[in-house]
Amino acid sequence: MRRSVESEVGHYLRVKDSLIEHHEAGKGVFVSCKRQGIVLPGTLLGLFPGVIFDPAMPEPPTPKNNVRPYLKRHDGYWLDYEKELPYPMPAPGENFEDLFNKF
Repeated sequence: MRRSVESEVGHYLRVKDSLIEHHEAGKGVFVSCKRQGIVLPGTLLGLFPGVIFDPAMPEPPTPKNNVRPYLKRHDGYWLDYEKELPYPMPAPGENFEDLFNKF
């Protein structure tokens, strides 16, 4: 699988122990690009499902098991990977509340 992805896309992602020397460092995502040697800026590396929230939105509380239902980006935005987008999406200029009221 890895070889077919790398030959088709030019790179692949893998998860391994973080190289950051910090007591809370766990796993990290690493890119491997043997064919080209480098990954150019702007290259799509992967897709992550979820809903993106503005930094002004309050983050959900962390459950007691310390597994957060979201990822926080370096720019303050956070992604909730447990929330699903409703389908169909509202038309431009409408919001989800208006769409639900029409049903």
